[in-house]
Amino acid sequence: MHDDGAKLSFREKAGYGIGDAAANFIFQTMLVFQLAFYTDTFGITAGAAGTLFLVVRFWDAIFDPMMGVIADRTKTKWGKFRPWVLWTAVPFGIVAFLAFTTPPFGPQGKLLYAYVTYIALMMVYSANNLPYSALSGVITGDLTERTSLSSYRFVFAMSAAFVIQGLALPMVNYFGQGDSAKGYQITMGIFAVLAAIFFVVTFATTKERVQPDPAQKSTINASRIGATIRPCSPTACELSSGSTPGFCSSIRRAAAPSSACACPSVEPDLNRAITPSRCERRLSRRPPVAASGAHKSYCPAKG
Repeated sequence: MHDDGAKLSFREKAGYGIGDAAANFIFQTMLVFQLAFYTDTFGITAGAAGTLFLVVRFWDAIFDPMMGVIADRTKTKWGKFRPWVLWTAVPFGIVAFLAFTTPPFGPQGKLLYAYVTYIALMMVYSANNLPYSALSGVITGDLTERTSLSSYRFVFAMSAAFVIQGLALPMVNYFGQGDSAKGYQITMGIFAVLAAIFFVVTFATTKERVQPDPAQKSTINASRIGATIRPCSPTACELSSGSTPGFCSSIRRAAAPSSACACPSVEPDLNRAITPSRCERRLSRRPPVAASGAHKSYCPAKG
């Protein structure tokens, strides 16, 4: 993997963070006002609205993993994840506007409209937010810079949440002038336009620098990779920090037969493989903890 640890500019960090402000203009409005809008303005019952939310959550559980796979396999000149922020910017705004629009339909027509628009909104949200969340991992390989990116994202997200919770309802009342349907439509139209613009800014100001190894494959070949965990002597395995039982896992690879030992109770970086002897030396520095029936010890196979 090509790991670019270049320092990021304020422009790029702010550009990335503003993308979460865009998402929260819509998401926070849904979170705080969607149910009240459906029952008090749109005209469906609380039971129907609750059923709608439940159905959409079940669909999210199916669609989100699918979207993650699609985004991970996307290959464009702009990268894997940035294009999705751009491609979904305008659809996100349009569907959000439609979801807070009250059509002149009867009860059944309104319920069907609510299902279509809300499901579409959550699908577009997933198509936008999953790649956006993964984007920070490919903007830079520097862990400090990634932490800084997350800080900018948090600040912009919270700022958008404060705006929605403090201004959305007054805006509905101001623009509606007694007509809440009109007020919600105009208010969400404003937030939708801002969100679309902010997403475009995020796309334009960020760059994917961390590129995967061309030889890396996204699928796991179970015939070539095997993992074994065997009980053995307590010299390495019954020693741990605190009350957490220590364990070491041995992973044998057909391509390169060797034993790697991971010591999660001692080594904070689980991705860092060390030799069994070093693993045992590290564990042996800890005071011994008696093994109980509920806490079995494991360590790497030697040989």
